[in-house]
Amino acid sequence: MIGDKKDPVGAIPYYYKNGKWYAGIEKKPNNLAAVANTGSYSDLANKPIIPNRYSSTEAVEVGTWIDGRKIYRKVYSGKGNVPLEVTVDRCATVIDMRMVVKNKANNGSWRTVPWLYDTADNTWVAGFYLDSLRSVVVMQLKENMRNAYWWHFIIDYCIEAEQG
Repeated sequence: MIGDKKDPVGAIPYYYKNGKWYAGIEKKPNNLAAVANTGSYSDLANKPIIPNRYSSTEAVEVGTWIDGRKIYRKVYSGKGNVPLEVTVDRCATVIDMRMVVKNKANNGSWRTVPWLYDTADNTWVAGFYLDSLRSVVVMQLKENMRNAYWWHFIIDYCIEAEQG
């Protein structure tokens, strides 16, 4: 975790207690958090965050999912054109996936994927999905998006299967 007690930096809520950073919302009496899109409520699991380890090409524990399972983050990165498929670690639940490409068109601009620039010129269309059975990310990038200097794919996931 980057930052200090007054200015934490991160993608999920954190709180500072007894000299350590924790993921989630500090547990207090009657402090419940909504489970996204389910209408039910659950106590957030609050476990220490591994400091100064935001992303890595190795799976890094970055937090705890709402049901108590560990969340891992891994970066897949490459030089040159984006491949058609990227083999990834097997995961039971995907929490988040994101991708950026520094493409050769337009002076090496960084662009997020998915991308839809000009529907009349579909060489700018880009997307991706995880084929869970094969543990591969299928890259659906057209020419202008595929022709790249660099690309990065980041996935947050749980290894353990959901219970219930």
